[in-house]
Amino acid sequence: RAGTLTRHVDWVSPAGQRVTVTSERLVSFSQRSVAAISYEVAVPPDAGSEALLVIQSELFANEQMPVIEGDPRVAAALQNVLVPEHHSFSSHGARMTHQTRRSELRVGAAMEHQVYGPDDAQVTSSCSNNVGRTTVITRLKPGQSLRV
Repeated sequence: RAGTLTRHVDWVSPAGQRVTVTSERLVSFSQRSVAAISYEVAVPPDAGSEALLVIQSELFANEQMPVIEGDPRVAAALQNVLVPEHHSFSSHGARMTHQTRRSELRVGAAMEHQVYGPDDAQVTSSCSNNVGRTTVITRLKPGQSLRV
């Protein structure tokens, strides 16, 4: 027992490219809001060609949720609950701070990434009031993998 949740998926893209995806998640027992997640994408050695990977990690605030029919109070109460205060980004991550509209509680969220794979992998990040995004773009040859 490692204390992590690990999942393996074999996936075939619409273009017919085979890859395996392994995710591993660790959540702190004492601070449940702190988590570490690792995703590894690998092209099997017997794959016929290289694969173009575009991996995006996103952090959302005030995400538009489906409207619940029958109770108009629910939709009104949950729209734009968080007021943006600060946002910033680095080459491998993003940070946002918001305040709840009524109770004025402050909420902070951040993500930072370590990327292991081909040296020519392109990593970019951006952040606005309500969306932080890190994108990794690379090509993997058969037998290669990328871990974020």
